Amino acid sequence: MCLPVEINIEAIGRVILLPEAIRKLKKYRQRSCQKERGGVLAGSLSHDGSWIVSHVMTPSKKSRSGKYWFERDAESADQYLNDLFEKSEGSVFYLGEWHTHPERSIEPSDKDLTVIADLIPKSILVADFLICVIVDSQGTLIVWAQSKTRILGLVILENESQSAG
Repeated sequence: MCLPVEINIEAIGRVILLPEAIRKLKKYRQRSCQKERGGVLAGSLSHDGSWIVSHVMTPSKKSRSGKYWFERDAESADQYLNDLFEKSEGSVFYLGEWHTHPERSIEPSDKDLTVIADLIPKSILVADFLICVIVDSQGTLIVWAQSKTRILGLVILENESQSAG
């Protein structure tokens, strides 16, 4: 059984990945012959200040990718986020990005960091950072928060059934 995963990233506080979000992320683990996939993360801010990742956009057919790169379709992502925002009456919003890597990873690549830094000033955000997830070839989740200028914290989740901090 998959339980919520609580991560403490000192600079932003607690991040909680809900079970359905974890299942969806792990479903897209990249096999050796597959292309990278990805999408957006959405969720809410709880009363205690925790960032709740509850929604994971499935890869859009309009996105472009190769074995070692991914470009999500902005129009599909915007539509997904707008629909969630409307259905939730504004309580569910854009939190960040996710994508796969074709091999074992322990950190985002320089390209990953540049893409996120470039997205921040172009995005409508409730905070000055994005929460990001890489799903590596083993199903490990690399979770980090990033501002325009730096990584605010990074956690590797080998076993999603336990809290990390």
